[in-house]
Amino acid sequence: AGDLIRNQSQFSQYVAGSGWFGSLQDLAVGSRYLLHLSRPATLQVVGYAVNAETTPIPVSRGWNWIGYLPQNSMDVNRALGSLPAQTGDIIKGQGGFAQFVEGLGWIGSLRFLQPFEAYELYSQAPGTLTYPFADPPAGKPAAAVAPVVAARDWRVDPKRHRYSMSLIAEVVGQGQLDSEGDAVAAYVGDELRGVAPALPVPDQDRHLVFATIYSDEEQAGPVTFRFYDAEAGVEGFVPTEIDFAANTILGSVAEPLALETRPARLGDRGFIPEQFILSPGYPNPFNPSTQIGYGMPAAGQVEIAIYDALGQRIRTLVSGHAPAGYHRVVWDGRDDQGH
Repeated sequence: AGDLIRNQSQFSQYVAGSGWFGSLQDLAVGSRYLLHLSRPATLQVVGYAVNAETTPIPVSRGWNWIGYLPQNSMDVNRALGSLPAQTGDIIKGQGGFAQFVEGLGWIGSLRFLQPFEAYELYSQAPGTLTYPFADPPAGKPAAAVAPVVAARDWRVDPKRHRYSMSLIAEVVGQGQLDSEGDAVAAYVGDELRGVAPALPVPDQDRHLVFATIYSDEEQAGPVTFRFYDAEAGVEGFVPTEIDFAANTILGSVAEPLALETRPARLGDRGFIPEQFILSPGYPNPFNPSTQIGYGMPAAGQVEIAIYDALGQRIRTLVSGHAPAGYHRVVWDGRDDQGH
């Protein structure tokens, strides 16, 4: 009970004892559906496979939810060859996407379309999609999405999240995307919401990241980033932040979003100093309170106390374990007795 199936404009919900009830009454060939289940299950389809080469799928201007009809995986450029694609068109699956660039074709983390999968297609012109004949695979099926960087345990389960957005970006500053081992990770708070390895742009001496970022809300943020330099084996600080907006596309192959990289500084999120830091109170003079900053190069015990001009301890502000990083504590000018 409560399970949901929906397409681009209609949906139905499962009611115990009554079956599926709602505005979605029939499933159509070539259409895409989103199914939310409360527990794992297997969907068995009975009948003969649809003849993909003789089943055209109408494509409207804007977003289209389409199904993949062939029974074998296929390179995205061959699969979408019948479309009147224009620079900026997007094909998006649950785990990756690609953008069309005239003269280069479809470029991105989505390299192959797979049987039993469905996709969202953004087209700037109406047309008809007809899949070509798919040769049986000669060996191991091709990977649909570029693999996550093996050197970092950055993994996201797309099925845990309802919404996604697409980001095409390049790294600038003190870090460079110059190998397929480099990667960018996206976070909302401390939760990993997207991973994108560096991908080379055909016929161009540069790498870009094609990141799918996930969320449980249509609007969320801020989204923060981390950059992994595979050659150096270190993570780089990225001060750039964005807000999550479902189904939006930031950047393009021609004009990618710039993600700056540099060493983290005092005041940056996630900054960890190389040595202990005790900053003076700010503001000073203060009324009624001041902030005192302290930095920990590693987690450990810390105590911060206020002494008067006679050297007597009058207030203990911090006493206990603190994680690595830069922290702040507020003093309101009172002693331990509240005077």
